Amino acid sequence: LGAFVAKYPKSTNVVEAILLQAEARLKLGRFSEAAALLNDHLDKAGERSDEYLYWIGQAKFQNANYSEAADVFGRLAAKFPQSARRLEAALDEVASNAKLKQWPRVIELLSDTNGAFQSAASLSPTNEMVYRGGLLLAEAQFTLKNYQAAEAALTTLTNQQAGAELNWQRQFLLSRVQLADDRAEEALQSTKELLVMAGTSKLRPESVSLQAKIFEQLNRTNDAIVAYQENLGGDVPVERQQQALFKIAELSMSLGKWDDATNKLEIFLRQNTNSPVEDVVLFTLGDLQLKKYLANSETNSLPDATNFLRTAAAQFQTLVDKFPNSGLAGKALLNKGWSLWLGGDIAGSLNAFQSATRRLPFSGEQLVARFKWADAQSRLNDFAGAITNYNFVVNRAQPSSEPGVRELVEPALYQLLRASLDANDLKSASDALAKILDWYPNGFAAATGLLLTGQGFTLQQDTTRARELFGDFERRYPTNSLLPEVRLAIARTYEQEQGWTNAIQQYDDWLVSFTNNPATAVRLQTFVPLSARFRRSPSTLT
Repeated sequence: LGAFVAKYPKSTNVVEAILLQAEARLKLGRFSEAAALLNDHLDKAGERSDEYLYWIGQAKFQNANYSEAADVFGRLAAKFPQSARRLEAALDEVASNAKLKQWPRVIELLSDTNGAFQSAASLSPTNEMVYRGGLLLAEAQFTLKNYQAAEAALTTLTNQQAGAELNWQRQFLLSRVQLADDRAEEALQSTKELLVMAGTSKLRPESVSLQAKIFEQLNRTNDAIVAYQENLGGDVPVERQQQALFKIAELSMSLGKWDDATNKLEIFLRQNTNSPVEDVVLFTLGDLQLKKYLANSETNSLPDATNFLRTAAAQFQTLVDKFPNSGLAGKALLNKGWSLWLGGDIAGSLNAFQSATRRLPFSGEQLVARFKWADAQSRLNDFAGAITNYNFVVNRAQPSSEPGVRELVEPALYQLLRASLDANDLKSASDALAKILDWYPNGFAAATGLLLTGQGFTLQQDTTRARELFGDFERRYPTNSLLPEVRLAIARTYEQEQGWTNAIQQYDDWLVSFTNNPATAVRLQTFVPLSARFRRSPSTLT
């Protein structure tokens, strides 16, 4: 076609040749080239201008440039009211806005009686594209939580002719609308019809999944488990099998049926060798054991709950060994780390957390893995390594908008402060404290951090800086439960300087201010005799 256009540029077939050449580029996925070619020749397209615009719009749409696609389709529908492509272009403009989640605009385009879609639809009301438009209108209303309007839009489609898949889509959306509208029983009845419509086709797993979800909402947990079991094995898509496995385990755990869930998964593995979701089963088996330990450790209801941790760690390692490229390998290593950590194997957990950090993509889970890697380093006295990792978590989590990620910042700063103090790195500790006081002045770490950092400076003989920090504590947190300890710490700084008068005054004031403090009896034995002796003869204290 390119050779034809080059050799016969004045041919009356050039317009058609350019159009076909652009379609060929679209088929090859060269979307930008196709759009550019058609745009370059649009002014010479003549009677085929609507076709040029249509395929320019398709190139933009398939290249995920939905905003420009909507503009192009809108131009076609408005400029060429007699075009055979008008209804299709009007619907594609709607679809482009749906991709952009511009749901009010979707409703406007589909509902305007003088708009391109309604005008074109009135000429061929039984056209499949009219049915698709009705589905998009219902989806837009559903997304905006206008459930009655969504159901009304679906009701208008009942008498229109459409293929089996479109009718299924209508019934599927109707079930979702009823469920969202707190009409779960009606939704359940709708899914029964949905399953009949799906038959044994590729639509069945999605239908089963929705019905199982409705059973969950109705608290019919056993029925939900049975429904999810239908989506295991066979030709069910991998993602639906994965969902079914996770949900069966989760629901069984909610019923306290730990062994039942484990047995179901083990039977599945035996009956489905080389299953594409074997890695999911292994992960879920390990997760069951880990969660079973956590549930029983709170009640001490089993004699040797640590067996669950050993089994969990082994399952996670089996997954990593057998499926090193699995998308779950990183999560398995993270959970293996937790299993070893809870079992007291700190060195083993360090290796697992470190490996998980390298295998997980950047996410909240990756930062948790690095956080726990740092915790293990700190427990094993590798404070320099811990400081590096805690700083990494703070620097990556603080600017993140991902849910749950920013919540790691304050505990990471607190652990960073403690590791810095253990390493006698007072600069790093001070930097962490400054961030805590700036970002989380009323958080759990601020008051304790001030006390600990002050004590760190006391140990390093910098009593002046220590008292500054203790004074800052008193100004910021005058009613905090740590105040008695802070006042004692101030007294100790004077002792360290051999400023006995100030020290005794601090201890005397402490006894008056904190008469009912649990430490009072100890302080009376230690400090009152010291005070009395000093008043008799200061030299006795040298």
